[in-house]
Amino acid sequence: MSPPITEQTILSIRNTLCNYPIALDTKNFALLSSVFSLDVRCNYAAVTPQHPEINGLEDLIKKLKVVLEGKSTQHALSTQRLTFHDDGKTCDALTYFTTNTFSEREDGGLEHVTVFGYYEDKLVEGEEGWRIVERKLNSLHPRIRNNSTIVE
Repeated sequence: MSPPITEQTILSIRNTLCNYPIALDTKNFALLSSVFSLDVRCNYAAVTPQHPEINGLEDLIKKLKVVLEGKSTQHALSTQRLTFHDDGKTCDALTYFTTNTFSEREDGGLEHVTVFGYYEDKLVEGEEGWRIVERKLNSLHPRIRNNSTIVE
């Protein structure tokens, strides 16, 4: 019989997942160690087809720093489904997201890109809490790109 899943367990997983957008939007990349295992495997082909496979937390942070350089972002998580394995220590999380990215163009305008999609995560509970050990990012449509002038 599998152990009971408590409200605290669910809250712990959700807090782990929430630290990802907070880390990216604040550029606090050290916070990602509270989200991912050191040996995490990610597939971000939907948004970075030139570098789809990411192996390890160090590689993930390195690639995120490059992608987010010079940009402001707002990542939001929404609809979510958690499915626990029989051991009670492994959880599959499907979480929808919206990402807005803003960067200045050379002509002084602002480029705004929106991506809608969902993450498929496998989390495992360890000594330090819940961590993502596998992630696949899925995009639901082509990126939406808007250009505008900066108004102060």
